[in-house]
Amino acid sequence: LDDFCARPHALVSFAGDLSGFIDEHLEKLDRKRHVVLAVPQFNGLATLLTGTDIIATVPDYAAQVLTAAGGVRAEDLPIETRTFELHMAWRGAQDNDPGERWLRSRIQMFFGDPESL
Repeated sequence: LDDFCARPHALVSFAGDLSGFIDEHLEKLDRKRHVVLAVPQFNGLATLLTGTDIIATVPDYAAQVLTAAGGVRAEDLPIETRTFELHMAWRGAQDNDPGERWLRSRIQMFFGDPESL
């Protein structure tokens, strides 16, 4: 945990915040991390991390994608965190569009069982 808190951190923040649920959890432990970079999405994060000592806390599915190309590695967090649910949202007008239905089914399959693809 000491090393985790001492390292510079990147944060994926859709709102541009420099703190998140990890910071709230660390605060309960009377700890703090130093976020030096915030990005609005996961893609491109591996490029920003490669060759630096910056670390990022990301969901398992994002870690799998980020590490697949090499250059970064994934490790378990040194703290227990809550789990999150993922939800999909789309325009109701496209409920019955065959292409949209196919895409939603593939997303469900991937997040339910990535090996099934």
